[in-house]
This record gives sequence, C-alpha cells and structure tokens, in this order.
Amino acid sequence: MINPAVSRYISRMEQREFEQIADSLRKKALQMSRNYQIPEESGEDIAQDTLLKLWLHRAEFSTAEDCQRLAGHIARHLCIDHFRSHRRLGILESLSIADEAYATPHDRLVGLETGQWLDARMQELPPKEYEILRLRQTEQKTNAEIAALLGIGKGSVATLLSKARKQLFEEIKRKDRYENR
Repeated sequence: MINPAVSRYISRMEQREFEQIADSLRKKALQMSRNYQIPEESGEDIAQDTLLKLWLHRAEFSTAEDCQRLAGHIARHLCIDHFRSHRRLGILESLSIADEAYATPHDRLVGLETGQWLDARMQELPPKEYEILRLRQTEQKTNAEIAALLGIGKGSVATLLSKARKQLFEEIKRKDRYENR
C-alpha cells in the first residue's frame, strides 16, 4: 500500500507536470478548432474540454509527447462533434422555421398534438431508456458520455437506446395505421 504522504506528493507532481504543458496543449486544441473554422468561443470550449479529458486520463501517459499527440486527436474529435451537433440543429431549426411560416392553423394543431403524443409515449418508456434517449436526442451526448454519466457500459447504452427507438418507432407505426384506416 502506498503511503498517503507519497501519494499526495505524486499527485502534486502530476499536477505540476500537467500545468507545465497545459498551455501548449490548449494552444494545440485552439489551433485545431481554427483549422476547422470553428468560432472563437466554441474553440475555447473545445480547448477546455480537451484539457479536461486529458487531465482525466493523465495516468495513462508515459511522456508529455503522448499527451500532446492525444490532445490533437481529442480536439479533432471534439471539432467533428461540434459540426455534427450544429449541422443537426441547423437542419431541425430550418425545418421548424419553414413549417411555422407556411403552416395552416390545422397543421399547427396537428403538429402540437403529435408533439404531445410523442412526449407521452416517451414518458411511458422505462426510466433508464427514457434518460438515455433524452441525453442522446436532446442534449446531443455521445454513447461514451452517456455511459460515463449513468455509470453503465457503452454497449448497454447502445442497446437501450436502440430498444427505446424501436419501441417509439413501433408506436408511431401503430398510430399511423390507426389514423389511416
């Protein structure tokens, strides 16, 4: 067993070492976000997320060069996630704006009722499936992030997410069959 005093020293030493390279890691993440033409404030968020992820995995690095290499990979993946979430939100926002601009009062009422119906079906899902679906669809979390938040495996997240989506899809098909009689 490690002496607590030695453990605290090692922890402080790790922190000092990380602080020494943190500025260069931050610059690398910011440069990556600039290369992807991401706005400055989002680039700062990506840099901060990169540093946080590196800090959480600091025990896995044997050298500062390993940390530098991983910083580039993490920043690149965060930039890609940024584009995916903004592209998805942009498409949904443009559809919503177009729908609202040309919708008749009847169409608006049908849209409202459909949204309420879907919310009610989602509330009927088992709590864990509902939470996973909400985190994925509303908060745009990755399976890995959801797994970490809920303390379950990534495979379980994928399985439960698939199960929830399938159940909702079956409910939608039943509703359509009923309405189209």
